[in-house]
Amino acid sequence: MRIELATSVPRSASLWRVAFLHEGRDPARGVPPPLADSIRTAAATAGFRGRDRETAAASGRDGAWLLVGLGRAPASLARLRRALRRAVGESASRSRSRLLLVFGAGVDEATLAALLPHLALADYAFERYKSPAKKVRPPGRTSAVVVPAEGVATKSLRSAVAEAQVVAEAVSWARDLGNTPGNDLGPAELARAAIEAGRRDGLTVQVLGKARIAAERMAGLLAVNAGSARPPAFIVAEYRPAKPRGTAVLVGKGITFDSGGISIKPAASMGEMKYDMMGAAACQSKSSRSRR
Repeated sequence: MRIELATSVPRSASLWRVAFLHEGRDPARGVPPPLADSIRTAAATAGFRGRDRETAAASGRDGAWLLVGLGRAPASLARLRRALRRAVGESASRSRSRLLLVFGAGVDEATLAALLPHLALADYAFERYKSPAKKVRPPGRTSAVVVPAEGVATKSLRSAVAEAQVVAEAVSWARDLGNTPGNDLGPAELARAAIEAGRRDGLTVQVLGKARIAAERMAGLLAVNAGSARPPAFIVAEYRPAKPRGTAVLVGKGITFDSGGISIKPAASMGEMKYDMMGAAACQSKSSRSRR
């Protein structure tokens, strides 16, 4: 999801307006004016109090609102994430691709900065195998205009927005790999995805084939691969900045389908064995993020 910070509301009828409010006599406390007056009208019309998990749809002075309750202030990050999922899910069900997210008192700068990566990922969907007509997300994906509570400076949050977008892109890439079933994502396909990511993000990617793996005496990897008809691949991605501040090494498991112990795994869990390579996907996405 693309995120934009604002102190005022863009004049657009296509915006799906959502207010995240704490419980109290005035749920709109801390909301920047004139949005506060509109939200107070909507809250009074719906009898909205801001209780945890409470939602209400009502019209204010200048448009309709989805009011999402956070309970007593301050809300934890987990509670905010849960409320955010409800709001984004509601917008998707109504085919809304542009959101206006307004926060009241109790959501400070640090809390909002921590919430931004979750917001950037809130519209993630794995739709590789869907026909264009059945895809939920529009080609341009969704976007959100975020209006913080009064007293929260948008200027200091801009770097947090930029970082959240990079994190979301990297996590989405790793999730796409994990969600791809093993018959479409074997060692060769995982290696090819790493090479493409390296070209895009300026990483040096080296893929070791079976002969090189044997030469390096990687007996454990060869033993695991012995039960597969597909040859193994060992992926090394490196980022070397001009002025390094240290060395970090990330090692991730990249078994594209864990068939080991198949006799003791219940059938209902077999589909999840494709996620055995998420460690490798996460390491590669982390390297790409560090580059940017």
